[in-house]
Amino acid sequence: MQLAKVLGQAIATTKHPALQGARLLVVQPMNGSRQADGDPLIAIDALGAAPMQEVIVCLEGRATRQMLGDEHAPVRCCIVGLCDSPKG
Repeated sequence: MQLAKVLGQAIATTKHPALQGARLLVVQPMNGSRQADGDPLIAIDALGAAPMQEVIVCLEGRATRQMLGDEHAPVRCCIVGLCDSPKG
């Protein structure tokens, strides 16, 4: 699992059948200092994450496929938690 920030929504006119109805978000993985860590990813969102919200993503494809209920879905990343906003 990894901390990430939601950058926005991904829109696809054509999707794999396993992804029909799934909400796709672009997320930026972050390190412990909340700095960008690697390239942005597409994540399945079933929790209703908002843009610029910090989330916890699972990078384990099997868990994501189980969430979708399709063992052959071409997915690797899903949002598994929403982070509270840090208090300043």
